[in-house]
Amino acid sequence: MDRRHKVELFEQIRREYRFGIGTIRGLAKQFGVHRRMVRQALASAIPPEHRSAVMSAFYLVAYASISVPAIMAGVLTTPLGLNATFEIFGSVVAGVALIVAALAWRTRPSAPAGTTANVATVAPIRPGPGLRTLTPRLREAPSRTSAQPAEASS
Repeated sequence: MDRRHKVELFEQIRREYRFGIGTIRGLAKQFGVHRRMVRQALASAIPPEHRSAVMSAFYLVAYASISVPAIMAGVLTTPLGLNATFEIFGSVVAGVALIVAALAWRTRPSAPAGTTANVATVAPIRPGPGLRTLTPRLREAPSRTSAQPAEASS
């Protein structure tokens, strides 16, 4: 992939991440690239002197959000029992998810004037060198007819 095409792709990914889909997986699927390339496009917008701090904070929050609730649920299982812990834990997680979704919806930035960031209006990227397509390559299996019985192993 030539440099110009990659720069344009990275700009589209960053714009769509901010104003459009907003998920790494969704962007990878939309642009036909690997999730690693989407992360690279987003990380390239961070100034080099702040990149390590931002990426370490990202991973710290990601791991803490997975491990801390699981540890708390494990600690509460002994005094409360498994069923009560499951109900409480599920209710708290659902409530937090709803609150975060509402806050994210309220604080979502609007598209800059003169641009449209609707998913339906973003021009698709044509696969070029270095970009993979999303169509699977199927190998044709040899067909058997009733005249050709399967070989028996002896």
